[in-house]
Amino acid sequence: IWVESAPGAGSTFFFTALFGIGWEDGKTRHVPPPDLRGIKTLVVDDNSTSREIFQGMLESFSFDVTLAASGEEGLMEIEKSIGGRPYDLVVMDWRMPGIDGIEAAKRIKHNSRLPRVPAVVLVTAYGREEIMWQAEAAGLDGFLIKPISPSVMFDTIMQAMAEDAIKELQPLDKKELASRMLKGLEGARVLLVEDNEINQQVAMEILADAGLVVTVANNGQEGVDAVRAKRFDAVLMDVQMPVMDGYTATQTIRKDRRFKDLPIIAMTAHAMAGDQEKSTAAGMNDHVTKPIDPEQLFATLAKWIGSRGPSAGQDRIQQSLPPKPEAVEITPAVDISTVPPPFPVTLEGFELADGLRRLRGNEALYRKLLLSFATKYTQRAADIRHALDARDFHQAHGLIHD
Repeated sequence: IWVESAPGAGSTFFFTALFGIGWEDGKTRHVPPPDLRGIKTLVVDDNSTSREIFQGMLESFSFDVTLAASGEEGLMEIEKSIGGRPYDLVVMDWRMPGIDGIEAAKRIKHNSRLPRVPAVVLVTAYGREEIMWQAEAAGLDGFLIKPISPSVMFDTIMQAMAEDAIKELQPLDKKELASRMLKGLEGARVLLVEDNEINQQVAMEILADAGLVVTVANNGQEGVDAVRAKRFDAVLMDVQMPVMDGYTATQTIRKDRRFKDLPIIAMTAHAMAGDQEKSTAAGMNDHVTKPIDPEQLFATLAKWIGSRGPSAGQDRIQQSLPPKPEAVEITPAVDISTVPPPFPVTLEGFELADGLRRLRGNEALYRKLLLSFATKYTQRAADIRHALDARDFHQAHGLIHD
């Protein structure tokens, strides 16, 4: 590093640096599918610089962009579109004077005069916990946390538009869509790299129930070894693990050109934009959030491996899966003492309905997981307090993460 300076003229700073070879996934980035090109988009933000930045990003995606400087002005633009070409997407800042983004978004979502309700993505510079529950309660389709890169903006909008389109499908269409998606995943070989036993069990049950063949690795190093030893259609990679974390494992895998096209999907409880950027920089193709949502998980897997088909082929699929029995009505003799009690309707501290949905209605599995959780974590709070009192922050961090 050096500097060249002249009095009254200014200074120029120079440096040299060595960088590793960048990983390229081969995809054309920031190009939406044909049906989303030219969509009518409204940007609502009281900051003129932010409006211009968002306009540049969105127009680079081929979107037709209109700007509004306040929540009130944004609502007026929505009203003006009635009877003409409706808006498909609204990118809305959260904190604005007057009507804030949450309130403006609610009014848009509940405007019965609109021929088509646009997808709304909220933009914020504030903490994710606060914004997530407010955005969900308002029925919004996505949110972005500043600073925002074009890739994160693009991915969030694509997901929001896809989910918005699915919401408009009739129930039968949704079932048919899900059935076709799962059919395309049958027999696919998936490597699950996850250190938490309960998370392993949840993911394995969901994937195996859909006909996927699952191999488990307990940390990043085991994941790297498994990829080198066997062929997989996709890797589900936790990011925080002992021995080797998911980012390092992914970077190690990508160094081998044999695996440049292997889909690696991050599994993370983090929803911050910076975490998505970190996953992408490490060479991961996509991400799903924990706790696992089966619809999101299968949609993401189908996105990356559905079109290429399982690596083992249909013959091997049929060999690996047991034959499905014929539907026969049987009334067996039952020992009433072995019948489990009814599944509880409520349990303090738990969203049982959402938990059952995530486990695709499998009450037996949910009961097993709850018992396992109680057994493993009964003393966890006391252990964390003990570690903090001893100022052993490394141990406390590990206990909290596990």
